[in-house]
Amino acid sequence: MVNLLSNWTYSTPAASSQSSQELSVLDQFFPGWVLAIFENQGGDTPRFLSRNASEFWGMTDEELTRKTCHDIEAMIHPDDLDGYLRCRRRMAELQKTLKPSEALHYRFAIQYRLRPHRHLAYRHVYGEVLTYLDGQNRTAQAMMYRDASADRVSDRVQLTWYRTHGLDYHKVGSYIPATAEQGLTVREEEILHLIKEGFSSKEMADRLSISLNTVKNHRKNLLRKTQSRNMADLVHTVTAGLS
Repeated sequence: MVNLLSNWTYSTPAASSQSSQELSVLDQFFPGWVLAIFENQGGDTPRFLSRNASEFWGMTDEELTRKTCHDIEAMIHPDDLDGYLRCRRRMAELQKTLKPSEALHYRFAIQYRLRPHRHLAYRHVYGEVLTYLDGQNRTAQAMMYRDASADRVSDRVQLTWYRTHGLDYHKVGSYIPATAEQGLTVREEEILHLIKEGFSSKEMADRLSISLNTVKNHRKNLLRKTQSRNMADLVHTVTAGLS
């Protein structure tokens, strides 16, 4: 991916056949994805490369050329915007800890809900940010978007980052705003530990000398704070989000 994007930045308007060939390669490696790059250091307006960008955003190519990151953020579901912005800040903090040579090997993915056009329904979007070298051998950023409505069943906003190894990559960590910002109480941490150990609600109540209803309330609070679907999702979410 890094090499493909680097090659693209060498293209000029006169090299239309080369540009078309590179777009075909991008579409082949990332079918269904919308790809964009930031051509200027610190720029706020992405340049969309893939042919399906217009269809994904529900607007013309000309309209897309005028869209800034702020315009795109305005399309995010109101309930997800704060979490999305927190994930972006967290991502920026992590990127600052990386050397330029290291940044080339990291991918940051955020999942959230977005409505590209007011006449369309909100969709679950999986977006990735990665670093590549431009034509002047400077680090620049690219973005990739995919409609993940078919395989994203959770409304939870989450940031996950990966380190690449050749064509392969593995998960390094994740950040869930609800978990990180609200935190867990001491009692909730005790309940979570017992859940991970396989205790039932009745056994937790007896062990902690509290009522069964209190245990159930703590379990509900844990699900709410972590935006988890069930207890199994809760354990995975908190373990990953606080790592």
